[in-house]
Amino acid sequence: MLTNHFHNSANVDGFAQDDRLATVVLTCGRPKGVMLTNDNFLGILPSARDLWGMNEHAINLVAMPLFHIGGSGWATAGQYNGCKSIILRETVD
Repeated sequence: MLTNHFHNSANVDGFAQDDRLATVVLTCGRPKGVMLTNDNFLGILPSARDLWGMNEHAINLVAMPLFHIGGSGWATAGQYNGCKSIILRETVD
């Protein structure tokens, strides 16, 4: 059974808005994690359409790893705005 654990959340564009921890993303350099709330992570999504031209006709190239905020944020922004996303995978020689 799934339950909603957001006590004081409002539903905006189908997403729960909340200041609780949503994810921990890894950053470059020395190993460390940055904790992002739902509001932090999802806050840019509605603006991505205008800022970056993301829409249902755009093709979104996701070149950064999804464990990095650059990759996961970019991929999520594309999905939110209806882009076709192409995710590059790392090749091993």
